Amino acid sequence: MIIPVRCFGCGKVLADKRDTFLRLSLEEKHNLEVNLVEDFEEFLDLTKDEIEKMAGGRALDQLGLIRDCCRTVMLSTIDLLEEISY
Repeated sequence: MIIPVRCFGCGKVLADKRDTFLRLSLEEKHNLEVNLVEDFEEFLDLTKDEIEKMAGGRALDQLGLIRDCCRTVMLSTIDLLEEISY
């Protein structure tokens, strides 16, 4: 699938945020891996008041994408253009 230019639900422009999202999420994943080695927990405690977001969720928060439709499009889009071009 080619990267969508706009959100399918609300029509917000998303194409200009894709590269930044990928960069931020990779940075967050790198930071998360380092923190997991230090504070390793075997289970997710659902009794906490606030559950920590994953790397992609924090990256979307930094980009200002708060609507569920925009977040779904950004998280679920897989760029197959490079694989198809071979």
